[in-house]
Amino acid sequence: MKRSSHLPFLFMTMFLFAFLSGCSVDQEPVVNNMGVSSHIDRMLLTEDDRVFDKHLTSVVEAGEAGVPWIKEAWKDNPNADSHYRLATAIELIGPGAADMVPLLIEELDEIDEERVSLAAFALGGIGLAAAPAMDKLADLMRASDLSTQVNLLYALGSIGTTAEEHIPMIMEAMERERTRSEAIIALSQMGEAAVSAMMPWLEDGDVGHRLMACQVLAGVNDQTVPLTLDPLSSALRDDDPRVRIEAAKALGAAGSMAIPVYQNLVHALRESDEQVHEEVVQALIRIGPVGGKELINALTDKKWRSRQGAARVIGTFSSLALTAKTNLITGLSDTRVEVRMAVVQALAVLGEEVVGEMIQQLRSSDVYRKSGAARVLAEIGPPARAALPDLQKLLNDPDTLVRAEAQKAIVAITGR
Repeated sequence: MKRSSHLPFLFMTMFLFAFLSGCSVDQEPVVNNMGVSSHIDRMLLTEDDRVFDKHLTSVVEAGEAGVPWIKEAWKDNPNADSHYRLATAIELIGPGAADMVPLLIEELDEIDEERVSLAAFALGGIGLAAAPAMDKLADLMRASDLSTQVNLLYALGSIGTTAEEHIPMIMEAMERERTRSEAIIALSQMGEAAVSAMMPWLEDGDVGHRLMACQVLAGVNDQTVPLTLDPLSSALRDDDPRVRIEAAKALGAAGSMAIPVYQNLVHALRESDEQVHEEVVQALIRIGPVGGKELINALTDKKWRSRQGAARVIGTFSSLALTAKTNLITGLSDTRVEVRMAVVQALAVLGEEVVGEMIQQLRSSDVYRKSGAARVLAEIGPPARAALPDLQKLLNDPDTLVRAEAQKAIVAITGR
């Protein structure tokens, strides 16, 4: 009798232990001294944007641990305004909110267009884990208004290569102005299959197609970039300057991964269209200081834009400028003022390293060499003090330009 009297107590203890253990699994996360459910309530009820942002930040900070409470709030508050606020939190939490996917898929069956759109937006933040929704998302593309289609495309794009079977439908969305930008982004996330789909468009007679193809190729991830280099290089020779601009931008966006087609970009410095030329220069700069030989050769190109562009790229990197120093000095006497100015800037990045050579140029009989050297010294400033005696002599030079540049250099070096 005595031993059996302990059994109820033992069973109660076991029950409490099991209960408490179960509770610990779903224990509500606390952020900033408040349970996540309280943050959600305040986030849904407030009309103050600052208060909303404050509690939204806390809900997002709770992350995956707070998703069960978001799920309950989603069910309990079916109105579009609440779903908008909750969808914002889900999207920001991202893949950690994957447990919301089944509920969001159900939401895609709603008649309310706004709720469908918000569900798609939330799925877009979740990404690859939203793959079970992709067929339904694709089906809705032809049955939804344009604003909803934007979020549907966002969701499909975030699913990535798993949704590649829907590329033709996404290409249709690229044809529509309102959905074009999101469709381009979505396709750029779909890897090799999307690159292959863009090849016919790059050769299409429709310039709009060629433009969009370049924009898709510009946004692909690192693993797919090598597949885009040759077609984008070919697009640098397109008849339409807008396509050439997009191709140059895309190659610049590839950065150092575009090194295999570096020579093609250097050749494109010959470009006569000013905006295309500028994009090619910027692309070469973004790729980095890797093309010493190609750029040095371009300094003597018969096309002055090529010489100017090469000098500008070289002048961005002191290592390239040092390698090209002799060729740049020769460029001080170029027949085009645009080239001479670019050469001056490139030499100036060498600072004291080039002062001795510039003093020698001040003693030249060539007007452009003397005036150009003075400009370089002016750019260098006080570290070029050793050149002052020769600059003083040039104040009596017979050429007006030389005298003016020497005076500017003296002021820049001495400060008076």
